[in-house]
Amino acid sequence: MPQAVKPPLPLGRRHAFALVGTLGALALSSCGGGGSSTGSATSSVATLAGLSLSAGSLSPAFASATTVYAASVSNTVSSLTVSPTATDTGATIQVNGGTVASGSASAAISLSVGTNTVTVVVTASDGSTTKTYTVVVTRAAATLSSDATLSALTLSAGSLSPAFASGTTVYTATVANSVSSLTVSATLAGSGSLKI
Repeated sequence: MPQAVKPPLPLGRRHAFALVGTLGALALSSCGGGGSSTGSATSSVATLAGLSLSAGSLSPAFASATTVYAASVSNTVSSLTVSPTATDTGATIQVNGGTVASGSASAAISLSVGTNTVTVVVTASDGSTTKTYTVVVTRAAATLSSDATLSALTLSAGSLSPAFASGTTVYTATVANSVSSLTVSATLAGSGSLKI
């Protein structure tokens, strides 16, 4: 007659605990637990999410992938600031060589009449990836006045006839015989030079 197969003996309590402990260690290992990480994640993102000027406007309108812009300001604008915002909070930004916090305004940048180049360099948190944005700011020349009229005209002696008016160019004046000289004071309505 064939012999009867005996059922396997149950695991001892010690073996069961050892098996559970092994499975737990494997589970911790597979999900990254059980150890400490001393490194911090870095990014290679070196783009800007925003860029604005304190005077003038960017052309074309800002887009993260566009790196070259132009802007125009009037002659009365002698300086401006640039406010860049990094896409990645770990990135660093320099404007014309000076460090600027993301979302903050740079130091004032002096503008000469004509073209002025402003560079914004973004360095990713990995420390090696960079991207440069360039803004060419054009400051207009001083406007020359075409107004060649006077706003005032007076004499040190006598009086004008007719009374002064900006559009009137011919006057007469009468003085006493005792007046041997006089002065003429004229004020330009616009800018320019004046000869009397």
